[in-house]
Amino acid sequence: MRGLTRLRMSPALAVALLAAILGAAILTGCRGGTKSGASEVASAPTTDPAGLAGEVMVLVPCGQLGPFMEAKRIFIDKHPGVKVNQRMENINVLRTLILEDKVSDADVFLDMGDTVARELLKAGKLVEGTDVAYAQNYLALIVPKGNPAGVKVFPDLGNPKVEALALAEPSENSNGEYAVEALKKAGLWDDLAQSGKVITTKQPADLKTMVGQKKADAAFIYGPCIHEAAKGETEPNLNAPRKTEVIGNVPDDLYTPFYCTAAVLTKSDNQAAAREFTKFLDTDEASEFWQKWYFGPRKAKAGEKAQALLVHCGAGIRPPMDEMADLFESRTGTRVDMAYKGSGCLLADIEFSRKGDLYMPGETEYMDQAKQEGFIVNTRPAATMETVIVTPKGNDKVKSVQDLAKPGVKVGLGSYPEVAVGVAAKKVLDKAGLWAPVQRNLTMGALNVVELANSAKLGTVDAAIAWDATAHLVKDDVRVVKIDPKHTYKTTVLLGTLKFTRHADKAQLFMDLVASAEGKAIFAKHGYGPVSE
Repeated sequence: MRGLTRLRMSPALAVALLAAILGAAILTGCRGGTKSGASEVASAPTTDPAGLAGEVMVLVPCGQLGPFMEAKRIFIDKHPGVKVNQRMENINVLRTLILEDKVSDADVFLDMGDTVARELLKAGKLVEGTDVAYAQNYLALIVPKGNPAGVKVFPDLGNPKVEALALAEPSENSNGEYAVEALKKAGLWDDLAQSGKVITTKQPADLKTMVGQKKADAAFIYGPCIHEAAKGETEPNLNAPRKTEVIGNVPDDLYTPFYCTAAVLTKSDNQAAAREFTKFLDTDEASEFWQKWYFGPRKAKAGEKAQALLVHCGAGIRPPMDEMADLFESRTGTRVDMAYKGSGCLLADIEFSRKGDLYMPGETEYMDQAKQEGFIVNTRPAATMETVIVTPKGNDKVKSVQDLAKPGVKVGLGSYPEVAVGVAAKKVLDKAGLWAPVQRNLTMGALNVVELANSAKLGTVDAAIAWDATAHLVKDDVRVVKIDPKHTYKTTVLLGTLKFTRHADKAQLFMDLVASAEGKAIFAKHGYGPVSE
């Protein structure tokens, strides 16, 4: 249903992720026993500027395969004399292999947190002093589709309707260790544990399956694992695990911050290259790859994160807001972390986490709901958007909104009511008296508007209702059909300050930039309409 907080990154990586959104990657999840063996070995010269040579085998948990593969390519470029291979397994499998000395050719171990790394260091399996905390991890909460137990905020886990709460084994996994800490701090642990409602698994990857099969009413998972690539996908997935909904990130004041930890294995036969690889992981250059895949910054940058602004922003508004965030940081030195997802999903996340500084949905209806909940202090208009129909180039099946109801036409709409463009599409079709007929042609319910544009571009739908600003992104690859003024829908993009902000002054400065003439020019450049004065 929704993604997790997304940290802002360099412009190059932002462009890469936009391409990912337009590629609509599909989540496959972790599978026990899956391996990704030797691959992508550089054919560059075998001499290394640092004098390093040989092979480095890295044990990679499946939740980190995506960023690891990107970091690996850069490391090989820097050290052409070194071959980097990987073995991918679930984290609990890697733990067992190392503890039972069943892996003899590995050099570096990556943990999803620090629990396994601490255990392995104590057991003498890792080299003291080589451990690095290279990416922050965090907990999220998922529920079965439809949320039958009605979990909306963290204390709801104590409700009678929650009969089974799943987490990883606390003594063997950071997921379980920090989930227990959060439940204890919230005053929920004793009742849940004593009533037998807590169920644990040694396989953290099973948690998503347990919820999807309704064997648990809620489960703690690693937030970045929602976006993981288990079969070598090159970009993060944007949708929730199958048959589940993501309620939001567990409030970070309920548990100790924890970080993915890497270290050199004591039985490594290439310690020099292994140490160099772990040192590389603990750099800003490598950290950007993990942040692209929805992890947080490395531990060395924890202070900067504490001072950053967090903006909950509709996924379709990404291009101008990424540019705005870069501009703001260059002028003020304050980083802006952007959380992109469907506008309704963002609102649910805000309600659950009670975190963030600003909220920018793609439809005023969501801002009205946020105001009714008492979340918003003030708002400013930034731009306008209007609905249009996008079709594949050369596909003339749809020339008006009425054509969307014709038999055999494959239609894509935003998921209603989670996504702003889905709400807008319903208003368009209601005005045209076509909501029910078009539902019969619906072949795609997208969780963000960019998926709709991509589907039209690729020809997987005959037509989709999207925002004009989103159509602008793919204007050279689709045909844009204007909607009759009697039926079209226009909305104002608003930016609101959240009452939870810890940086009110900085939030106001960012809002001033977005609402300024300079900010409006940035929106106009990306195909947005002007705000009526």
